[in-house]
Amino acid sequence: MRCRTRSILISTLALALLCLQPHAAGQERSTPKGYLRGFLGYTTQALGDLNDAIEDDEQALRGLGIPLDWETFGGAIEFGAGADLRVSETVTLGMQVGIQRSSVENSYSDWSGALSDHIDLRVIDVSGTLTFWPPNSPGLFVGGSMGVAFGTADSESRFRIYSEPEYDLDAESDFSGSGLSLGAFGGYQAAVGEAGLVFLKAGYRLRNLGEFDGDVCSPQSGCWDTEAQDNAGQALDFDFSGFFLECGLGFGVGQ
Repeated sequence: MRCRTRSILISTLALALLCLQPHAAGQERSTPKGYLRGFLGYTTQALGDLNDAIEDDEQALRGLGIPLDWETFGGAIEFGAGADLRVSETVTLGMQVGIQRSSVENSYSDWSGALSDHIDLRVIDVSGTLTFWPPNSPGLFVGGSMGVAFGTADSESRFRIYSEPEYDLDAESDFSGSGLSLGAFGGYQAAVGEAGLVFLKAGYRLRNLGEFDGDVCSPQSGCWDTEAQDNAGQALDFDFSGFFLECGLGFGVGQ
């Protein structure tokens, strides 16, 4: 997981550097009244409770003599789009929608049985933005965002004992929750051609969505409503707070 996360981050940085290459073209054009943009990026995720629960399960199974090395959650790829309206020479107001997804899959099998656990996480963030463009530093910007994030957590678990199939267990869960999203960011935007633009943006978002509610269904045990819990019965907090890096393309409108 660490190698994959490092590769994703390196790829994102390389894309960001490529995005900033064409900035020389069109710097003399007039200032547009607004911008439409799309972006691709990478964000870290706190997810302390969930990763602790995965590691606790791993240690419990190791105590039974099962040699495991289970994967936990790291960062996530994020993509989205937004629009900005210039309200003065130095201030723009905007709206942005971002989507991030991540997953882990852990499994083990030997002559006696098998177990597997797959977890998918998704966050949709809808936020308003306030951006300040320093008048003496063309292209540079800083700002903040505030909005609402909607999260889902889906999982599938399988457990098999080959000699005693009456103990087989399958379970699928579907949980969701929402919470406040607050962010701060800075970056650089460059003009390309008549109306195009590229930008690089980095910052931090505070985005703890708290406890998730949902249901669990099993063909062996039926379905029941519950909150997302660890194996000790403690509710999990889904904290998606973290640093982010985005590179994007767009164009100015209303010039």
